[in-house]
Amino acid sequence: MTSIVSSWTATAVAVAVAYQILVKAVPEPEVYRLLRKHCGAQSIQRFDLKSTIHSLIIGVAATCSILWDAFFTEVHEPARMYMCMPPTTWLSWTLPPIEAGYALGELFTMIPQRNWQYIAHGTLVLSTLSVLRWLGVVAHASRILVIHVSTAFLNLRGIDLGPRVNGAIDVCFAMSFILLRLVILPVWWVQFLAYGYGLKGDGGAGGGGGGVDVRATASCVTNAVYRVVVVGGVLIHGLNLYWGLLVCKKLWQKLRGRSALHRSKAGSNG
Repeated sequence: MTSIVSSWTATAVAVAVAYQILVKAVPEPEVYRLLRKHCGAQSIQRFDLKSTIHSLIIGVAATCSILWDAFFTEVHEPARMYMCMPPTTWLSWTLPPIEAGYALGELFTMIPQRNWQYIAHGTLVLSTLSVLRWLGVVAHASRILVIHVSTAFLNLRGIDLGPRVNGAIDVCFAMSFILLRLVILPVWWVQFLAYGYGLKGDGGAGGGGGGVDVRATASCVTNAVYRVVVVGGVLIHGLNLYWGLLVCKKLWQKLRGRSALHRSKAGSNG
């Protein structure tokens, strides 16, 4: 257990250090210059190279882990989590500390700048992963990180690459957001809750609230884990639903021709 904890912490710290190095090694104006020169960017409202690289790596890796679990294992999540089985791939162990390290690096950078939006985001991610790690189930939650695929497209929306490319990016962002955050993620959440409810024993510690009788099932999903997932799911899916309505509204406006597919140059950084 000690070696796992140490490797988890070491990975997170290493990623946080890499974040700081990337911030200093690749200044934002240079990134914008390269985008204009080599990618034909007409204007740039915002673009975070660190976030884009991070989202691509985490999103693709999480997708690979999910596909491996779906096609090459007999027992899938959330059953593996309830039955105390180890995650199916090394990616499940590696992705959460990488995500925690990125959040830590984000905090180190944004706290001196008093950028409260990024501070809130980094704090939420780091605290959530820390709680799941303390509960001993963080590796099983790694598949949730597949939502970074939509974040990569969101970052690309800050670059004006012309109407055709802009339109393709907008559609990819909207479709990935809807599929991952409004369909797949809620389905996983309901599956987790339903599986636990099905395992609930009569008179178990879960009581009448859909908890798990850990005495009857010897499950790794204790009542504390179950309640964290319930509360966290309500908050996350509520936010995703709100953002999803905004995304669908903008997509509908574009499809009806009410919103141009070029990016506004207001606030352009270059």
